[in-house]
Amino acid sequence: MNTNDSGKSRKELLVELCAMKQQMTRLQKVESDLKDSEERLRILFEFAPDGYFLSDLRGRFIDGNKAAEKIVGYKRSELIGRSFLKIKLLSASDILKAATAVAKNAAGKPFGPEEFVLNHKDGTQVPVEVMTLPVRIKDQSIMLGIARDIGERKRIEKELQESEKRYRTIFEHASDGIVIMQVGGESLIVNESFARMHGYNSPQEMKNIRLQDLDTPETSQLAPERLRRLMAGETMDFEVEHYRKDGHSFPLHVSCKVIELGGKQYYLGFHRDITERKKAENALHESKEQLRALSLRLAEIQENERRALSRELHDQVGQTLSVLGINLSDMRNRLSKDDEKTSMFDDIIEQIEELTEHVHDMTLELRPTILDDYGLLSALRWYCERLSKRIGLPIRVKGKGIDSRLDLETESALFRVAQEALTNMAKHARARHGTVTLEETHSKVRLVISDDGRGFDADTVHRQNKKSGWGLMIMQERISALGGFLKIESNLGKGTRVIAEVKR
Repeated sequence: MNTNDSGKSRKELLVELCAMKQQMTRLQKVESDLKDSEERLRILFEFAPDGYFLSDLRGRFIDGNKAAEKIVGYKRSELIGRSFLKIKLLSASDILKAATAVAKNAAGKPFGPEEFVLNHKDGTQVPVEVMTLPVRIKDQSIMLGIARDIGERKRIEKELQESEKRYRTIFEHASDGIVIMQVGGESLIVNESFARMHGYNSPQEMKNIRLQDLDTPETSQLAPERLRRLMAGETMDFEVEHYRKDGHSFPLHVSCKVIELGGKQYYLGFHRDITERKKAENALHESKEQLRALSLRLAEIQENERRALSRELHDQVGQTLSVLGINLSDMRNRLSKDDEKTSMFDDIIEQIEELTEHVHDMTLELRPTILDDYGLLSALRWYCERLSKRIGLPIRVKGKGIDSRLDLETESALFRVAQEALTNMAKHARARHGTVTLEETHSKVRLVISDDGRGFDADTVHRQNKKSGWGLMIMQERISALGGFLKIESNLGKGTRVIAEVKR
């Protein structure tokens, strides 16, 4: 092969051509990679969830993505080349902030994030959070803005603020004292009512006080078990005693539970000062005790009067009638058999005998001497035998004699209960059989009067005619005054049971 001194050899030309081809291949790859990168960037820009926009330093719109179009309601074609001010996208109050953003970006500094209110094309306002960055594209300084629609966040924040305001209003103005305390912590969050009921001027005055500092010793002893139950998920109601600031204790009713806030457990308690309620309860208890004592005293007086009247009828009236009958019989015997006055004397003597028998019955009804002489069981047998004969109703008496006599008031009260119950049985029950049972244990005496009659609805009868139950109500008070109880069990068609129990 010949060579030219001034030219290049064929080999050298081939080498250069290969190098050029390789360079072109690299350039094509770079160009392809650049296009791919630009495409990826375009996709990211176009479909980013936040609004992206480009503008010059005069505020004229250059480009934007779909999210930006959605935020303002304008198509890009409607915005390109136009100023944000002329379109009036910005609220008047935000123009100064926008100018600050442009000035910072012109100086090469980022701006934001700051909140703006944009005017949507449809006239509504859209709260956004905007951040702008200075960038250079094709040797031109422009602004890249990123706008995020914070309307939903603002709505939630508003709802939270309103909820917080409602909570704060309820918390601060509730009549009950409210306590919130982190489980395992010591600091208290209390409201005005809690502070006032404990004698403090404000909740701030109690900020260094622990809940256990307020407990009396009795309350402290019960606290561990209550806390265990609260931690197990129970909602609890109980009464406690706390100390006031002046050192005096007072009673409270507490309703509380453990709740979870922000992943932490808190004790939430509602406290109510029940000082006045306790005073009323104590006064009512004292009144009941006084009433029971009065009932017992009245029953004692009544029995004494019955006993005195029974004795008076027996000793005075009964004896007088007996003497009168004897005298009249003597006078009649002195008359001749054919005397017309004989029949008149016979009638008078018969009436006196009937009156004497009636006085005797009254004497026994007022206060049967058998109760005083032989005790309760004997008196019950005697009374049931007489009543059974009078009304034709078999009445069985079951029981053993009491080992030792009961006191006079107890025997009288139980006998009167039986008397009242048996009288009601005779009047209303339409029973075929009746039973009286007297039982004794080492600690109590139990009297049961039962029948197999038609029974009744106790509540209905009581509502329809309260007076119908006064006799048993009086008996109930008498038994209560002795520290016992009386109850009535009855159902329609299933008979009735009157049960009285007293302590030995």
